[in-house]
Amino acid sequence: MKKVNRVLHTIMNTVVAFFICRSVFYIWDYIAHPEVYAVQSAPWYTAMLLLGIYTLFVVVVCSVIKVVIKCRMKKSEGKED
Repeated sequence: MKKVNRVLHTIMNTVVAFFICRSVFYIWDYIAHPEVYAVQSAPWYTAMLLLGIYTLFVVVVCSVIKVVIKCRMKKSEGKED
């Protein structure tokens, strides 16, 4: 189960790091080229919000998987005693 836990941690950390990097890029691009975003009907941070929702979804799913695995491990340890 340590491998599964490590994989889930890696997925969560990668997704969060990607979100941070892309957010920094969106902010930098908005500061460098505000005229491009002035033409759009949506606010400039819309892409960051969508990416944030995807990131939150992945983190929540991975966390739920970790909790389910942890509960099953505790149940299986209790049955062996």
